[in-house]
Amino acid sequence: MNQDPFPPESTTPAAPLDEAALLVKARAVFADKEQERGTPEAPAQEGFLALARAGKEVWNTWRKAYPEPTADFSGVNFEGTAAIDFSGFYFAGSHGNKTERDIVFCVDFSRCHFGGEARFVGAQFGKIASFNNAIFSHGANFTKSQFSGVAQFKNVQFKDWANFDGVQFGIHAIFVGARFHWVASFKGSQFGDVASFDGVQFGELASFDGAQFCHQANFLGTQFGDGASFAGAQFGDGARFCGAQFGKGASFEAWNLTRIQQTWERRMGTQEAHQRDEYANAQGLRSDAFNNISFRGVQFEG
Repeated sequence: MNQDPFPPESTTPAAPLDEAALLVKARAVFADKEQERGTPEAPAQEGFLALARAGKEVWNTWRKAYPEPTADFSGVNFEGTAAIDFSGFYFAGSHGNKTERDIVFCVDFSRCHFGGEARFVGAQFGKIASFNNAIFSHGANFTKSQFSGVAQFKNVQFKDWANFDGVQFGIHAIFVGARFHWVASFKGSQFGDVASFDGVQFGELASFDGAQFCHQANFLGTQFGDGASFAGAQFGDGARFCGAQFGKGASFEAWNLTRIQQTWERRMGTQEAHQRDEYANAQGLRSDAFNNISFRGVQFEG
C-alpha cells in the first residue's frame, strides 16, 4: 500500500506552555539586549514593545511576575507592521503579597497613534490607564475590557468607529474633550463613581443603550450628532447635561436628567410643551431638548 506523500496536517493544537516556560520566554526577550530593552525588572519602552509582540501569554506571565513597572507605550506609532493586538492583555499586574494600596499599577498609551484597528478586547487595566491625546485612525475596539481604577481618554481623536460595548469602568472614566468622528458605542457598559464626557463631540451615532451609571454622569457642553440613544440606560445619583447640544435624530422621551428633573416630573406630571421648554432653559439645555432627545426606559435611582 502506497503511503500518501502529503499526509494531512495534524489538527491537534499544540500543548500550551506552562507558566515557567512562558517566564523563560519573557526573560529571553531581554537577553543580550539590556542596553536597548532594559531588564525584566525595569524594561525600557523597547522592552515593553518586545514583550507585547511576543503575545498575550508571554506578556501576562511577565506582568504577574513583575507587577511594579509602569508599562510605557507613550508616543508609540502602532501603524502597519508595528500594530499589536492587545486583546486579552493583563496590564494591571499581580499584587502578590502586597495590597492594593501598596502599588499603583498603570499603563501609558498617551499620544499613541493607532493606524489600523486598535484591539483591546477583554483587556484588563489597573488603577491608572492613560490614552490621553491618542489618535485612533480606524476602529478602536475595547469590547468587554475592564478598568479597575481611572480610565483616561482626554482629548482622544477617534477618527472612525469606537466600540466600548460591555466595558466595566472603575472609579472614573474620563473622556473630557474627546472627539468621536463617526460611531461611538457604549452599549451595556458599566460606569463606576464618575463618568466624565464634558465637552465631547460625538459624530453620527452615540449609543449608551443599556449602560449603567452607578453615580455621577457628566455631559456638560457635550455635542451629539443626529443619533444619540440612551435606551434602557440606568442613572444613579444624577446626570448633568447642562449646555449639551443634540442633533435632529436624538430625543428624550423619558426626559429625567438629574434628581432635580426626576423630582420635577414626579411633582408636576405631564406638562404642556412650553412648560417643558421653560424648564429646559432653566437647566441650561436647548429649548427643544426634550423634543429631540429621548431616554426611553431610563431608570433613575436614589
